[in-house]
Amino acid sequence: MPRLFIAIELPDAVTAELGALREPGLKARWLEPAQMHLTVSFLGDLDDGVSSDRLSRALEGVAIEPLSVQVQGVGCFGPADQARVLWAGVGPIGPLVELKGKVDRRLAAAGLSTDNRAYRPHITLARFGRGGGDVGALLSRHKIFSLPPFGVSHVALFRSFLQPEGSRYTVIKRFNLN
Repeated sequence: MPRLFIAIELPDAVTAELGALREPGLKARWLEPAQMHLTVSFLGDLDDGVSSDRLSRALEGVAIEPLSVQVQGVGCFGPADQARVLWAGVGPIGPLVELKGKVDRRLAAAGLSTDNRAYRPHITLARFGRGGGDVGALLSRHKIFSLPPFGVSHVALFRSFLQPEGSRYTVIKRFNLN
């Protein structure tokens, strides 16, 4: 069963800057810069019978105004002394929520369901094992972290491969935004 999601690919300059936040002293599973992305919609494990044509028809020509995204700040899921995930924030949120809504409606019309949790746009930087990690000092050092905005012209359908050292992601297809 393929594990799929729709995401925004990040420019190399952005992933290089995010990769530079890595702190070897933290016991974490850090994402390699090439694996960083901004998830729009998570489909999960789909039956092998779900055709790529069906997904393509659903995602072709998603109509949305030109989109600009800016990486702003770092944060974590869970308390800072027991963080489960370290992430970089993104904004503005409104256009990303609008994009997610349009993508989800198109997928629903094609008979595909997506994750129904509240959407919290972010870029995952690292994951922590049991007990979490203490990221308080890192958060303090990077509280005003900010990168120049970048334009978004497409979304990509990704496949996730779960591996012991962490997930690996590959792009299956890209879809231009109109």
